[in-house]
Amino acid sequence: MNISEKIALDMEKFYKRYSEEIDEYKKIGNDENFEKLINKLRDLKTYDISSDNNLIFIRKNNITVYFSFYDFEYTNHNIEIAQYHKGENYNLYVSNDDEFITLDELKEMSQMMTDVKTIADEIIGVYDEKK
Repeated sequence: MNISEKIALDMEKFYKRYSEEIDEYKKIGNDENFEKLINKLRDLKTYDISSDNNLIFIRKNNITVYFSFYDFEYTNHNIEIAQYHKGENYNLYVSNDDEFITLDELKEMSQMMTDVKTIADEIIGVYDEKK
């Protein structure tokens, strides 16, 4: 069995095993919600928003927040289904162009991620029970 056949077989087994979860996830992780998120982030008029290949880039100064819905592709499907089972609904990461960051930059990074999370959760209908 060559590598392409192995990948195809692995993915077939994965989709068969998790078909219900993936179908359910498509109700939130879809193009419509992706576009809603982009538009709501742009409405904030606080960040530079761009997207490429199902990834949203939220930038301010030297900070970039990355958002994507799960795609359950071969390279990350096991990680994403595990995250989904833990109640996580998307990827949300942040980076900074500097090697070192100040406390103010750390606060800004946290605020940016919180803004994105709040809007994303609102769009997909997930609300923080702690509030």
